Amino acid sequence: MAIILKNEPGCRRYQYHDFERLQSGAYAISYKAKDAAEQFVFFKQYKSPAATVDWYQGFIDHQQELKRRITGHAMAKASCYEFRDFFQYEEDNPGYKLREFCQVFEFVDASKTLTNKLGARDRESWRNLTVCAKVLVSGVNALHSARIVHTDLKPDNILFIPDASVGTGYRLRVIDLDWAIFTDKLAPWDGKQGYVGTPGYLSPEHVRHIVPTPASDVFTMGIMLSQVLAGRHPFHQTLSDDNRYAEAVTRGIGEPIRIDQPIDDRCDMSFVHRVLNATLHPDPNARPTMQQILDALIGKSFEWDLDFELSKRGSSGREVERKRPEPRKPSDASTPAAGSKPANAGQPAAISLLHDGKTVGVANLNTEFGKRSLFKVDSVDVQYLSSPQFRLVRDGGGWAIEHCAVAANDTLLDGKKVEGRIPVSTGMTICVGNAAKGVAKLPLVIQISRT
Repeated sequence: MAIILKNEPGCRRYQYHDFERLQSGAYAISYKAKDAAEQFVFFKQYKSPAATVDWYQGFIDHQQELKRRITGHAMAKASCYEFRDFFQYEEDNPGYKLREFCQVFEFVDASKTLTNKLGARDRESWRNLTVCAKVLVSGVNALHSARIVHTDLKPDNILFIPDASVGTGYRLRVIDLDWAIFTDKLAPWDGKQGYVGTPGYLSPEHVRHIVPTPASDVFTMGIMLSQVLAGRHPFHQTLSDDNRYAEAVTRGIGEPIRIDQPIDDRCDMSFVHRVLNATLHPDPNARPTMQQILDALIGKSFEWDLDFELSKRGSSGREVERKRPEPRKPSDASTPAAGSKPANAGQPAAISLLHDGKTVGVANLNTEFGKRSLFKVDSVDVQYLSSPQFRLVRDGGGWAIEHCAVAANDTLLDGKKVEGRIPVSTGMTICVGNAAKGVAKLPLVIQISRT
């Protein structure tokens, strides 16, 4: 547990002192502090991860890699708050040894957030609003170029610092990047705790408990651009109810983004509207990239598969599932001998997993399932799954289940621990939990179809 730092003699973390607590969140306590040169800094003292968890060192390594990627990319470095320092602080005390991770950033004026700008939107000029939109998209696009996904974009994490020396008149500062992830490697906490996001700014991937991607940032960017340019949150009618919000974003039931004034003379506003509204599509593959959003806002044209994007919505606005590719041809080892019946003749064709009556997983071939491979699961119990948790495999004329050894928790079949390969049938229930303690979470009912 973190010891609250105070503005009193002797309370120091190496050269940092004069702590003024600003906020205590789920993962860290933040302070305004001073460094050895008596300059103000933003100091974060982490409550999570604790030094006792097995991914603690991985988290520290992750922060180092994050800093390296941002400082090594000129545009990303210019768009984010400056990483000044990070370290593990250790202190011997009677009866225990204190170990905690701390990070230090440049101190920025919290009154310059996008939240405050939106609160005074009626007093902002249209030019300022359009400039802020372009600067914001450009900055986050730089993060994506550095293979970083923020995962927690929201107006509170965006600052616009007035600066007359800059052509746009603003210096962007994207903050709260410590739980950002990479596009080319899993986070050290994957499968052990969820990914960070904020209610009202969650993408469909967040609410489905899927690892966020750049397209998830695009979705949240679409919400913020609607607030900046159209003056309204596209899902404002659902913000008081998390379940209604989750349903709205996963089904694409929001108010269209409508901008009443031209961005500038170069922009085709019909095209801009279509691109911006596509940012809110439930399917991440149907959303534009951050670069395409920027191009649309500055009047650049590009190829955009509008017909496909619109066809997925249908007349009701509901998402239509994209056709899956045909399965690959089986290897010779699985090809039936001459004169035998086809392997699927009258046999199980596919296996489905249902949660609360909804299909959350389907397999036609041997498939591993876990936190990242189930879809549309609206349950906090997803957190107990590993990636992968179990595999469903064809077994003679039917299906069987196997537990994945890398999973942290047991896989249960009808309440019994899965050990080895066990045949399954329609109506059986798979859970994740602890067999010895009688704990079973996230019931998944098996349904097997036949040809």
